[in-house]
Amino acid sequence: MSDRLVLLTAGGDLHWLLLNRLAQDFPIAAVVCETDQAAIRRAMLRHRLRKLGYAATAAQLLTILGGRLPHPAAARRRAELLAGADCTPPAERFAVLAVPRINDAAVVELLQREQPAVVVVSGTSLLRAPLLQAAPLFLNIHCGLTPRYRGVHGGFWAVWEGRPQDAGVTIHRVDRGVDTGGIVAQERIVVDRQDSLETLVAKQYRVGAEAMAASVAAARRGELPNLPGVGESRQWYHPTPWQIVQFRRQLRRLTGP
Repeated sequence: MSDRLVLLTAGGDLHWLLLNRLAQDFPIAAVVCETDQAAIRRAMLRHRLRKLGYAATAAQLLTILGGRLPHPAAARRRAELLAGADCTPPAERFAVLAVPRINDAAVVELLQREQPAVVVVSGTSLLRAPLLQAAPLFLNIHCGLTPRYRGVHGGFWAVWEGRPQDAGVTIHRVDRGVDTGGIVAQERIVVDRQDSLETLVAKQYRVGAEAMAASVAAARRGELPNLPGVGESRQWYHPTPWQIVQFRRQLRRLTGP
């Protein structure tokens, strides 16, 4: 079995931040990029229509579409938070495999060939059984403290619930559920008045990259812990526009003038 890592990701500056932090300490065998984001979004919407109904899904879709619009203040704050971090894309430095969906047979073949001791997961769609069986350990970086904040935007929902002390990031083993795998590390972030969906995730990746590096090192030593986690299990989805208004009110209330 190789001591090199494989990263499975959707790509983007925060995922490259994670990659470059890991590359400081560990050899990287390959980076696998899931490229068909449009198909992933369509599958997500179909699932939510079945689970949540039309009204809730439509409201969440408004938030997703709104996230594509310019938000200058949030963008400036996000850039400040990422200052000094290496968000350079892999380019020629690492072997890169681009696949439409992360469960593509080519990814299974790559893992069987490389035999990495650890596969790091960042921002992909759910992994299916054949892929999970191709390597002994998958570790995911999740922007929320599980099991209380499974799903998406865990930091946002912690603030929305009035629990900013529970905004953070989790490193966990990957199973077939949604962020249900065993917890190996958790770190909290500091919430401030300038925070938004975008800035919270940037903060989570800054601390999460360090937590992932420490977790991979522990796994290589055979010392990966099992932690209890935070709160009762619940899965969260994208917020609605009204919930974003509520979040901003909570943020002002919790952080003061």
